[in-house]
Amino acid sequence: MTDKDRKAFEREAATYFARHTLKRTNYVDGHYVDQTVNDAWLLWQACAAHYAPKLTDRAIDLGAHAILETGHCGNCAFPEDFREIAKAALRAAGARFEEEA
Repeated sequence: MTDKDRKAFEREAATYFARHTLKRTNYVDGHYVDQTVNDAWLLWQACAAHYAPKLTDRAIDLGAHAILETGHCGNCAFPEDFREIAKAALRAAGARFEEEA
């Protein structure tokens, strides 16, 4: 998990677990002293593992190239058209992109 993920978890945990401490342990890396918070953190990580990966520009480029190669673009005239179509198709399939993270 990234620091951004950890911060998002702690922001939510501060609301839902207001009576619990968000202090981390010194002996188990990344875990929390409070068992309730720690269990929630482990569940948060497990759920995040099931999300679609965050794709890079390389995935968009590969999709655009595939559209170009198949010739199924219709009225596309410019390479950026291919990229936008590829990105829209990937997003429709549930993908997220790094710049949107």
